Amino acid sequence: MTTPDFAPIWRRETSTDGFGTLWFDTPGRSINIIDSSVLDALDARLIEAENDPNLKALILRSSKPSGFAAGYDPAMILAADPDQLRAIAVLGQRVFDRLENLKVPTVAILHGACQGAGLDLALACRRRVALASNESFRVAASDVLLGLISPWGMIERLPRIIEPSDALNLLIGGRSIGYLMARSMGLVDRLAADENVDDLHELLSTAAPLARTLTPQEWETAWNHAQASLEENPGEHYEAQLQILSVVSILAAHGPKAAREAATEAFVTLAGHEDTRLALEAAVQRAEL
Repeated sequence: MTTPDFAPIWRRETSTDGFGTLWFDTPGRSINIIDSSVLDALDARLIEAENDPNLKALILRSSKPSGFAAGYDPAMILAADPDQLRAIAVLGQRVFDRLENLKVPTVAILHGACQGAGLDLALACRRRVALASNESFRVAASDVLLGLISPWGMIERLPRIIEPSDALNLLIGGRSIGYLMARSMGLVDRLAADENVDDLHELLSTAAPLARTLTPQEWETAWNHAQASLEENPGEHYEAQLQILSVVSILAAHGPKAAREAATEAFVTLAGHEDTRLALEAAVQRAEL
């Protein structure tokens, strides 16, 4: 039997009690990054999960010692034209929505770096658990540090999981937070040791917290706080920060579908900016060192 092309990227293990694990391992990389092939491979694995009547829960883990996942493949963004960028945005939206809508419980086990598109991936799971490791735990909505915004749902998911003011600060600031801060915000459920990962079965058997529904007043308060913070301390990629606030305004007023469309167009526009391309080129060079 021929091994599917996606098998090396997302290796599946299933225990006898129906708990499945997808091991994320981008070939030839020291840390996982997310590109179209990773998304296509994950989509295929999720379709398998949807059609597996014996699956009770799905766990996402990284095979890389360095961490769970970094952001986009910067070379992918640099090489894409506007139509291809829109297709990348729609692909990521579809795959992460499929993950979010799985009927079985899902958990992302995070260690080391979980940044940018890696955080998008983790947010699409119902729960997130930090794994004790030798690598410093750090989570960041780091797209803005490259002059980009996430078109894959981070802007709508993060404020439903943690307090909206905290979410907007992370989105426009791009700063990394450690385990204690992530736990206090509610971004991760708990800390686990590798040898005790089987204890997650109990966690997965309990209902995940319901995503919060924000009132117009809550959105306004969070937005005003973020705008004031941005005016006081604008970042290097100010246009991307403004675009995040614009998408949040659309999300609050018109809902997720309109916000997705706005985020996609902002992503495409920002990817063509000179300062964004310079940041992406620098990221490619760092990855090659």
